[in-house]
Amino acid sequence: MLSSWKKIFSLEDHRASELKNKAALLKMQFYDNDEFGLKDLLSQFEIFEHRNGEINNILSSGEMDSRNYFFDYQYVVSNGKSSRRIKQSALFFNCKNLSLPQFLLRPEQFYDKLLSWLGFEDINFEAHKEFSDKYKLTGEYKDVIKYYFHKDILDLLSSHTLIHMEGMNYYLVFYSKSQLIPTKMLPSFIHLGNLVYELFKQRSKSSELEFKI
Repeated sequence: MLSSWKKIFSLEDHRASELKNKAALLKMQFYDNDEFGLKDLLSQFEIFEHRNGEINNILSSGEMDSRNYFFDYQYVVSNGKSSRRIKQSALFFNCKNLSLPQFLLRPEQFYDKLLSWLGFEDINFEAHKEFSDKYKLTGEYKDVIKYYFHKDILDLLSSHTLIHMEGMNYYLVFYSKSQLIPTKMLPSFIHLGNLVYELFKQRSKSSELEFKI
């Protein structure tokens, strides 16, 4: 048992070391622990539905009104008889230039299709069947959400690996459910997140003439 714990801590230390090196290459700052109160900021998001978790391995960059954070998040799921530790990575944008409607995007499962046929909520796009087949998109303000998910966003997300995404006001969270992003994949993960963020930022600016969110 002791050797197993040593192996776990060794792997975690190795990841932290690799992420520190990546942070320097990406011109980001590295933090071991959540000095920013990210879990409290994102407490209303589904990514933190398990409040027993902790954040570490944070990479951050940006200015006061526009900062982005990459981080690892782990939590324990227990059914009374056994427990397992879930680890995943996320990219969080906190930007005053965003004005997003509240939405949740996740990969669509087979049971989602059944629920959709029964009339349960799922925002689909007739002209982008590939996106609608891959993702379940929900939120209260359907027309506003569809405005933000314009062609460029739909094409971009349809052509990449399935991800989870949540948005609300100034906040955009982009993550891989129950998966740590390998350090070698970090630059491409951040690049994809930045592309989505920039498209939403442009749409937020133009939405001022269309909607009041």
